Amino acid sequence: MVSLVVGGSFTLLSLVGSGVIGSGVVGRADVAAPTSTSVTPAVAARAAASWSARRLAGGDHVEGLFGPDIGLTADVVLGLAAAGVERTAAQAAGDWLAGQAQGYVDGGVPGDVSAGSAAKLALVAEALGRDPATFGALDLDATLRGRMAADGRFTDSLDFGGPTPVDQSNTFTQSLAILALRPSVPTRAVTFLAGQRCPDGGFPVFYPEPGAVCGSDVDGTGIVVQALLADGATTATGPAVAWLAGQQAADGSFSSGGPGSAPNSNSTALAAQALRTAGETAAADRAVGWLLTRQVGCEGTAADRGAVGYLDPIVDDSALRATAQAVPALAGVSLADLDGAVPDASAAAASIPCAAAGPAPTATRTPSPARTVTATVTVTATGSGPAPATAAAAAPTSTTTSPPLTTTPTITPTTTPTPSQPTPASSTTAAGAPAAGPASTPAQLGSTAAAAEDRPLWQRLPAGWGLAAAAVAAAGWMGLLVGQRRPRQVPA
Repeated sequence: MVSLVVGGSFTLLSLVGSGVIGSGVVGRADVAAPTSTSVTPAVAARAAASWSARRLAGGDHVEGLFGPDIGLTADVVLGLAAAGVERTAAQAAGDWLAGQAQGYVDGGVPGDVSAGSAAKLALVAEALGRDPATFGALDLDATLRGRMAADGRFTDSLDFGGPTPVDQSNTFTQSLAILALRPSVPTRAVTFLAGQRCPDGGFPVFYPEPGAVCGSDVDGTGIVVQALLADGATTATGPAVAWLAGQQAADGSFSSGGPGSAPNSNSTALAAQALRTAGETAAADRAVGWLLTRQVGCEGTAADRGAVGYLDPIVDDSALRATAQAVPALAGVSLADLDGAVPDASAAAASIPCAAAGPAPTATRTPSPARTVTATVTVTATGSGPAPATAAAAAPTSTTTSPPLTTTPTITPTTTPTPSQPTPASSTTAAGAPAAGPASTPAQLGSTAAAAEDRPLWQRLPAGWGLAAAAVAAAGWMGLLVGQRRPRQVPA
């Protein structure tokens, strides 16, 4: 990846509007997670877009680490338009963006122009059904056309108050400008972009210096293919689509950092849009399938469901940016499809459908023995009457007229676990008597049985067995009993 913002990759968002926000990590609820139901890409797109809308500060913009993030706010709006949800939020954010247009394009320096920023805002205006020529205080159409050079390249004029203008334009700038100026795109602008193709068929992000090697990039190729196909330049896109398809991993994902780099949602989304636009439906579907595995589903909290993680299905500082880029791909549309695609007012919101689940165990952990000694207790009884109950069982309440018993306990240890030798939790058994249940079955948390396990052994012996209890306790110094205890592992 080659971003300035997230993970080293320039993407559609980071190139023309940087900034990240934080919203924590996915947490487990204190109740059992609802079970996941079937989620189609369309449902996933609406859920992701609605999650993005809920992250708008004041209901109209994204607040980044260093203040309002205009570029990311624009991408959220494009996502809402692609999914067709949250019309109120989309229009509110559009109003806010119109008020920020001048500063976003000139960076606060009168006379400066960022062609990429102007193009992005023009796309937002069109997606909301507004006129780019009257978006805020700017005529975005005229601004873009005024930055096209004789060879068709859209350039920046950014001196940042210094003596020498700086041009940071690249293939993203050119592609966004072509998408924004449709249907009257100057032919030389399309010709210039098509001419940037590398020998292997892909497109770079940055224009190579004269004599330098042209390096194809997944992100660059993804956005260029969308722009060229939108203008009907199919001849130039054939090799690019073939190169892009060759970069897809077996699981459907894409990365943009070369061999060995981790796949990410941003690159995969851009590639999916380009492949679908080019008619490579199977490859696009595989990419979308991978994106679905990066969406927070029913295992997350209700507030996090719908978000798409950059690398993993978690909500962190990169999630909003990754989600905003993933929405059009999940919805199956390219940026060229958003011209006038105003969100449907009836589709107010959407969420990941989750089936209800039963209550989960409480989060309180009940300590219980991690290992116990299984000892054979042989009792020699004199007199008459019923035999005594086993040492492990709770003494039943009964009335008897039998004479008292005289007992002579003999303890024969059968196992002596060491601290490094874990033994499943079990109960002490009498000679020949099986344990009360499987050793691997945990006691019900909060139950009487669990509470009884936490009492000292001598308190759990039946009445009248004081002598046996004393003998068992005295044997501890010989290492026959292990008193170490640790909390029971609570099932997740």
